[in-house]
Amino acid sequence: MRKIVVPVDFSTMTEDVLEMAKLFAGTFTGEIYLIHVIRTDPGLTGYLPEPRELHEPVPESCAKTYFLLQDQARQLRYSGYQVFPCLIEGEIVASILDKARSVEAELIIMGAHNKGALSRIFLGSVSEGVLRKACCPVMVIPAGSSRGYVHP
Repeated sequence: MRKIVVPVDFSTMTEDVLEMAKLFAGTFTGEIYLIHVIRTDPGLTGYLPEPRELHEPVPESCAKTYFLLQDQARQLRYSGYQVFPCLIEGEIVASILDKARSVEAELIIMGAHNKGALSRIFLGSVSEGVLRKACCPVMVIPAGSSRGYVHP
């Protein structure tokens, strides 16, 4: 598990997800690709564009998120991990899957918010979407738990 993609959303789940990523990265001397996806609203553009990475200078509307991501990467580096932060604009599931393919990830570690069946039916679940189409195993950390489920 040398290349691990870790999508974060800065929710209460982020700490549990990062703890599991550190465990795997430390055990396998792996690289952590820490990503956050800013959802593109197709209602504004009329279509879903390809995911694109945002680099400095980032748009003002994304600056706070960009600096939060950089801060988390800095903390991981300070603890001795090799981290590559990436802010992506696009559809969330497609962007996560695209990043995993592009870096040839061997594992994706992400959180699940457990919003309920009704929410999942109408809005879709990011973790479920990634599980269905991932090119590598996916570990999903349930809300409020550091225990994950690995999907081969």
